[in-house]
Amino acid sequence: MKVVFCNDDFGVSYGFTEGISECFLKGITTSTSICVNGSVYTYAIKLLKSKLKKMNVGLHLNLDYGKTTTKELQNNEGRYKFTFFKYLIFLKLFNKSLLRSLKKDLDYQFKKAITDNLNITFVNGHDHIYMIPPIFEIVCKLCKKYGIKYIRLPREPYYFTRNVRQDLGIIFSPNIIKFFILNKYSKKNYDVMKKYNLKTTDAFYGVLHTQRMNTSTIMAALSNARLNNYQYIEILGHPANINDRNDATYETKAYEKFARSKSRIIEKKAFQSSVLKKMIRDKKLELTSFNNR
Repeated sequence: MKVVFCNDDFGVSYGFTEGISECFLKGITTSTSICVNGSVYTYAIKLLKSKLKKMNVGLHLNLDYGKTTTKELQNNEGRYKFTFFKYLIFLKLFNKSLLRSLKKDLDYQFKKAITDNLNITFVNGHDHIYMIPPIFEIVCKLCKKYGIKYIRLPREPYYFTRNVRQDLGIIFSPNIIKFFILNKYSKKNYDVMKKYNLKTTDAFYGVLHTQRMNTSTIMAALSNARLNNYQYIEILGHPANINDRNDATYETKAYEKFARSKSRIIEKKAFQSSVLKKMIRDKKLELTSFNNR
């Protein structure tokens, strides 16, 4: 079985950028997705062109965090004014005009990455907004336009970690809502993806147990994938350093809470875990990336 260990939010903050770097250099991370409108994007590029030049890089499309160059999507402070559910509502009301603005913004993000000589081989999105069907089709068109072959389709099996408290807690957490919505959209978007000749993994893990992607959870995901005989999977994590002195401010309180959560450190340890490394060796799993298949 081939496994892509991917870490999102590269370039969003120093904490994420440094944490992901460490997981690639010392751990099992094979890929990262970069946010071109992240606050430390320029610094992230320097790392990718020096000590991280062997790391596989994807485009982390962002439509709801920080500043945007697209006026129609801005609030009075120049920041994105819509969230996942607001996009759902407003796409119903102002479908054509909003889609034009989204296409303009997304096209800028693709162009920015390519202009900066990043070898982008796959695409995913911040807060999964790109999975909203009309937005997903725009993204697929842009992937074809810019020659990108892989896109994340978060088709995640429901699986148990053998931690009773964690497994029961999922039932009452917001994760379960995201899990069902994204699986539903994945079924609908699969045909669109195929129409544009894009590729994805057989399965994905990382939404159901968001904020709980520790070593045991990742081991359970790998076991589930082997049980289901998947040949090619992606496992997502958000490892980070939570007290980087350079990260004085964040765009929103919600993201600051996420970025400073102890879960970031737990995930950082997991993506460098000797126990996981041993499992990978013992089960003869192949660490891979989206440009290696």
